[in-house]
Amino acid sequence: MIFNANYFIALVFCILPMGLLVMFVDRQIKARRKAGCLPFHELPRRPAGETLRLKLDEMDIDFTGNLVLIFIIPSFGGMAWLSQPFHGLTATLIFMGVVAVSTGYCGWKILKLLRTKADYQLGYEGGTVCGRGVEPFNQPGF
Repeated sequence: MIFNANYFIALVFCILPMGLLVMFVDRQIKARRKAGCLPFHELPRRPAGETLRLKLDEMDIDFTGNLVLIFIIPSFGGMAWLSQPFHGLTATLIFMGVVAVSTGYCGWKILKLLRTKADYQLGYEGGTVCGRGVEPFNQPGF
């Protein structure tokens, strides 16, 4: 196997934007989670369904991350396969297998997340309806 610097440089320039994107998204997620934490003295009573709403927001972030991975994994696999100087049948099958398993795992996580999100969404809507129904009883003077 002959090492060619051009392949290495091309691979670095292909992966560098994806790495920067992952770092940017990770920072945004951490900032959003940090901003979402409120001290208890500022919010003594939560509105009905607030906990489930926060969980739904977190699931949206996880869903987006897994959806991005479904597109990134095949592109990285393709770049890695193209960077090989010899495209034998064994190398092709290994790359295709790794990409298929990784993409399938991300797809399975998305389906699992969608089922859980549907359950939480139903609980959130039920909680808000019950909260609106009980709200007149929480008024002063009742």
